[in-house]
Amino acid sequence: MKAKNYFILLFIIFSFLWSCKKSKKQELSNVFYESGELKEIVYSDSLVKFYKNGSFKEILIKKNDSSYLKIYNRDNNLISREGLIFNNNEIGWWKSFNDEGNLFLKEHFFVDESGQSYLNQYIVYSYDQKVNYDVSYFHTIDKNTLKYFSPLDTLNLDYGKKRFIVLKAFHNNKSVEFFFNSSKELILNDSVNYDYGIIEETVFLETDSIINGENMVRIIEMEQNIDKQTPAIFN
Repeated sequence: MKAKNYFILLFIIFSFLWSCKKSKKQELSNVFYESGELKEIVYSDSLVKFYKNGSFKEILIKKNDSSYLKIYNRDNNLISREGLIFNNNEIGWWKSFNDEGNLFLKEHFFVDESGQSYLNQYIVYSYDQKVNYDVSYFHTIDKNTLKYFSPLDTLNLDYGKKRFIVLKAFHNNKSVEFFFNSSKELILNDSVNYDYGIIEETVFLETDSIINGENMVRIIEMEQNIDKQTPAIFN
């Protein structure tokens, strides 16, 4: 295993140095740990950080107004997480990998009007690299069909009575609501005109609490932002 990781590290270093040579990166400065080990190298368009053992820690590559960040596992030097950074916020789709280098999580970060990003969607993968729908929360857009996936699907609630899913579509400072069908799908025809939209899910669950002879109801509400571009879910 150690030999395999050693060759992987050599390949990563060679690939990065070759890309530096091709793009003629200008090395601006080096930073060292107090004990003398190389800590980071600053280039004109990138930043490379190292662990004390010499393996990669992070590679930050500037791309126009944003940057692409790769975070490495110290023990095996495989990528553990990667995605885009903008104004110190995680944006778009981020990928996370386990110790074997297999994808196990994708997270989508949405930037609100204040410039802050928050977790908007997430997809969990099983060991066989298939989507675990029971614990994932996301949507897809395929052939003008918007489909919604939620952990609440496991409750098997009566749709239209105890569960409602609505697209609130915003256009010209006005909003119109469109209901998903029982298959959690919505056809995006010409009547569904929007600049951006929010999927709102509302679930009514009966509890064990009884007041005046009736079970109390617990309300669960979830929101998910969408745009007109097809989400890069399975890339």
